[in-house]
Amino acid sequence: MARHTRENPGFRHEDQIDDLFGAAYPNPQRSGCPEKDTLRAAAQRELPIDHAAYDHLSQCSECYREFRAHQQASRSTWVRAAIAAAAVFAIVAVGGIYAGRIFNIGPWSDGTGSVVLDYRNDSVTRNEAGEPERPTRTLPRKKIDLIIMPPIGSESGSYELRLVGSTGQVILHRSMTGQMENFELRMRTNLDLRPLPRGSYLLEIRRAGEDWDPHPVLIR
Repeated sequence: MARHTRENPGFRHEDQIDDLFGAAYPNPQRSGCPEKDTLRAAAQRELPIDHAAYDHLSQCSECYREFRAHQQASRSTWVRAAIAAAAVFAIVAVGGIYAGRIFNIGPWSDGTGSVVLDYRNDSVTRNEAGEPERPTRTLPRKKIDLIIMPPIGSESGSYELRLVGSTGQVILHRSMTGQMENFELRMRTNLDLRPLPRGSYLLEIRRAGEDWDPHPVLIR
């Protein structure tokens, strides 16, 4: 078991992936963490792609930062690609599509899918916490052209969308315009969900100047 006193002074935030995984999943006691030598071996791509250490990186910010510190110290371009594939996509195969394109080990879906989220008839019933009770929609973990049909009574104008993780961190933020199409209000935007772990999120929408309206979504 790894000791919680381990540090990674060489880690530097370089992009949004570092911002997200370097802070979103704190594990200060280093519970369940692989040994330092294991993380170093993973950073040097010496472990098999299905090794549990890669999956752990997407669930532990401390190990992610330590891994990245090893990677950054090596100054190796292909290792940076490996961590992007390993930590973010957890090196798993779902439906025959592997999350290891950077490793050149399997097929990858580069296509963009179209998704319609129809919220026109969503219930406004609230639970005991005062939050709206909404059915969970499913989004594919890929690039999507997203069309949103907001609840009946929504007005046209400028809107914002944000995707919020389980710990409250804002992962994606978009500006949209609500326009009438065939007598129905619609909003359109593009999202790239490929770097995100599978799981539950909140898709929050609001008209400019108004409160956020949360809608649960499952990315898989």
